[in-house]
Amino acid sequence: MKKMVTFWPWLATVGVAWSLGFFYNVHYGGELKWLLQMYEQKVSFAKQIDAPRRIIFAGGSGVNYSINSQFLEQELKIPVFNFGLQGDLGLNVICPIILEQVRPVDI
Repeated sequence: MKKMVTFWPWLATVGVAWSLGFFYNVHYGGELKWLLQMYEQKVSFAKQIDAPRRIIFAGGSGVNYSINSQFLEQELKIPVFNFGLQGDLGLNVICPIILEQVRPVDI
């Protein structure tokens, strides 16, 4: 009987933790909401670049945090856009998202 009593606090703790995680992900959108906002913001920035040709850097968070688009744009005299997204999405997700915004003349 004593082992049964000590099992219930652990079960209750797991239930509460799961419920809080479920509520956060369903009600607030969790991690995906932040990624969706970043994607929508980058798409709107990409659409604002009205130039015949652009250089677009695509990839994960390494691209997002390591490419200095302003410096490259000053040196190359062509609009440069950093379309780096969260790397844990994977290239199977990142590439189709970015390819929707690429025009035939873009680099």
